[in-house]
Amino acid sequence: HTYAEAGDYVVEMTAGSVVTWSPGATIDSSPYSILGAYGSSKSGTTPQLTAFTFGEGCRLNESCAFFGATSLTSISIPYGITSVPVSCFEGCTGLQSIYLGADVAGFEISAITACTSLTSFSVSAQNATLGVIDGVLTSADKTKIIRFPTGRSGAYTVASSITSIDHGAFSGCLITSLNTGNAESIGNQAFYNCTALTSIVFTPSVETAGTEAFARCTRLASIRFSNGLKTAGKSMFERCTALTSAVVPASITSLAQNMYQYCTGITSATIEEGQTTTGEYTFKGCTALTSATLPSSLTTIGDSAFSSCTALTSVNIPSNVAYIGSYAFTNATLSGPLTISAAEIYRGAFQNNPNLTGIWLRSSVTKLDVMTVTASNRTGAYYVSPFNKCTSLTLYLEASTAPAG
Repeated sequence: HTYAEAGDYVVEMTAGSVVTWSPGATIDSSPYSILGAYGSSKSGTTPQLTAFTFGEGCRLNESCAFFGATSLTSISIPYGITSVPVSCFEGCTGLQSIYLGADVAGFEISAITACTSLTSFSVSAQNATLGVIDGVLTSADKTKIIRFPTGRSGAYTVASSITSIDHGAFSGCLITSLNTGNAESIGNQAFYNCTALTSIVFTPSVETAGTEAFARCTRLASIRFSNGLKTAGKSMFERCTALTSAVVPASITSLAQNMYQYCTGITSATIEEGQTTTGEYTFKGCTALTSATLPSSLTTIGDSAFSSCTALTSVNIPSNVAYIGSYAFTNATLSGPLTISAAEIYRGAFQNNPNLTGIWLRSSVTKLDVMTVTASNRTGAYYVSPFNKCTSLTLYLEASTAPAG
């Protein structure tokens, strides 16, 4: 199938037939799904579509208009169309370039999902909302990256004029390394599922990274932080399974949950000196973690910070730690003995560490949190203490010396 413009109409040319679409028509040539003049597309697939020219008055106002058109190599969005909707070109694996006309103001990030050959955008010089730098879609003033071409690979350094990277801007892209340039903020899921990305250099200008900014970058092996990062969003590096070491920088003052959750390749973790918290769920499920270095500045070990770190056999808890959160070390394999000065130790903090033999509780400990639990499959209530299911544990209270061993 090929498509061409004929006056005010869009014409479909098939083997042995020519169909003229009149204004107001909505056409569904099943199993194909094409846009009609003044009409709207219907979701579907257009596998044999090789070219498409918009007739005068066409509107691109439905999702999936060109979904799965694997033979389409380029597209030009003309004057009069104001937005590119969800999944518009999803699965167009042969699509190499997209031109956006003067009126296009909105571009959904999922519009080019799985467009693995897309290497460049171009934008009309009359467009007041969007711009382009070296084929990358930006804001008109060239300070924000809107969308990176999903098929472009190799190393990438953010252009010097860019100060922010939009939500999902690089999601699913094929870049192999990243230098953040002068960027100051990185949006939610900005680099989500960039499975070819192996290294990141954070420059000092970066202050904020959003939720899941680099989550599921499964080949990411190297992260170089600067001292500029202040805010780390939830699940920033969750499931980056190629990482073998992890750092929580001292510069971070707002640390959301799950920073390295389920990074199953991490063997060593360091909280930098000057940092006061581990955060919550930070290393949960890091099943290869054997070494955790905690600084003297640390005051808080957050809820589930090291839960299900099944290879973690020892940890030194600094004397300045005042709070150990719920399930902080549950399902680890700590053997002890441990010395704890924290004033508050919460339910399940050391739950299910059957090899933990001794804990010396200093006189500064004022609260051992116990939760009463009822369950439909058992009679009566039961209790979850900080040391629940630590079957080999002996507690030493206000001893003058730590227990031997």
